[in-house]
Amino acid sequence: MRIKNRSIKYRPSRRIIYLTAAITYWFLSSLLHLKVSLFLISPLPFFQNGIRPSDLILPLSWVAAASLLSLLSLQLFRHSIGWGMILCVSLWSAAVLAANFLLVSTSNEYIHYPQYAFLAILLQGAFSTQRHQFPITRILFWAVLLGIADEAFQYFYICPSYGDYLDFNDFVLNELGAIGGIIIAALMGSGANSKGISIGRKELTVLTSILIALAALSFSGILRVTPPHEIPPGGVYRMEGKTRVFLERKPHIMGSRQKAQGSGGYYVLTVAEGTAVIVSVFLIVLFCEIHSVRRLPA
Repeated sequence: MRIKNRSIKYRPSRRIIYLTAAITYWFLSSLLHLKVSLFLISPLPFFQNGIRPSDLILPLSWVAAASLLSLLSLQLFRHSIGWGMILCVSLWSAAVLAANFLLVSTSNEYIHYPQYAFLAILLQGAFSTQRHQFPITRILFWAVLLGIADEAFQYFYICPSYGDYLDFNDFVLNELGAIGGIIIAALMGSGANSKGISIGRKELTVLTSILIALAALSFSGILRVTPPHEIPPGGVYRMEGKTRVFLERKPHIMGSRQKAQGSGGYYVLTVAEGTAVIVSVFLIVLFCEIHSVRRLPA
């Protein structure tokens, strides 16, 4: 039996503050991507043995996983969550492990998880109109969209010489990171969805507009996936008297297995595969939202 929800409405000014913080955070994290990447592989000045921030990512990941498990166990003990939430967290954990095993070239890529988890928490504050409202799929939609824009910004403008393709692998990591933020916010009691599907007309309009634009660019021949030969960094290349936009600048990297930094390898998702994974994960989250995975607090 669910406990009656005593909702506290939030002021519009609070939502505006969170939305401003989310947009500012996303813009700065995208703009400073290259500087952050260089920082991660640079020795820390206050350590004499040359420890780099990237050396700390893996142990910190284990600490984060243990903390999340402890929080989940505590909320389960308090009967604040149901087994539906446990199932959804388990599916998310399995997806993260699979992504780490198949799609990650270096442990530095793990930074995508906290980066987009924090963005999702900020978006939760921006989209929630009352205390126990938790618009899960609306948060995830905008987090995924911003994650895609972030990676496109990097490939085409911020650091084109560092990327040979538009990284759909990172699209997936960003999405999983955002889901992690949603889980943390729910477990911390920031809110709970109680009204079913939260994605609305605005999101569907934005999605439809983007799909129409992409279809138009594709059918016109401007947007292509693979170039006939290696092209300069940036993905934009003039060919046959027309400007073309390519999603990879070296032929047939997408859909291949590449050597990872250190040892092993990773798979580079194609456009179709990456899209399928992103949509599938989103639909699973939608299923969790429909079935109200978190109980409403008093």
